[in-house]
Amino acid sequence: RWRTLEAPVLTLAHRLSNDLNALAELDAEYEAMALATELRDGSRRAGGALLSVHEKLETPRAADYRALIIQKKALGHLPVAQGLIWGVIGVSAVDARATSAHLLCTGLVSAALRLGLVGHLDAQRVLLRVRVTLVDILSSPVVEPSRISGLFDFNAYTPATEIATMRHETHDARLFAN
Repeated sequence: RWRTLEAPVLTLAHRLSNDLNALAELDAEYEAMALATELRDGSRRAGGALLSVHEKLETPRAADYRALIIQKKALGHLPVAQGLIWGVIGVSAVDARATSAHLLCTGLVSAALRLGLVGHLDAQRVLLRVRVTLVDILSSPVVEPSRISGLFDFNAYTPATEIATMRHETHDARLFAN
């Protein structure tokens, strides 16, 4: 999902960081691709938090995009917010993708640690093993989104993840905030 949805959205948002209306369109497209409520809500929360911090830091366009979110003209999904922020502060698109991939991987092993599924050393081993795959993914070209009937052509086909997340939505107990 990261390779076929988040990375292309991040890359396009990075490229569009000077066009807030185009970012809002991209945000809406990302929303449509996230079928599970918890994935949508978690992405909006994380993106909103990133934008809030950068608004306080007076990062250009952060306050303007947050205003669009408050006006319900944008949603503030994480890869859109990352692309916007990292684009305006001068992080290259390549470094933005690498940072996003790193944050995803460390977030996943961190969750496994908190759940007691792995220890610290095993978590580091997982990160070392996945490094080869990440280098391969990051060295390949980004899936360039095209527009079909006015929509972006992204791929978020991860049925097992979506189903597991949707099942989690109906549970009373929560392991994490998102």
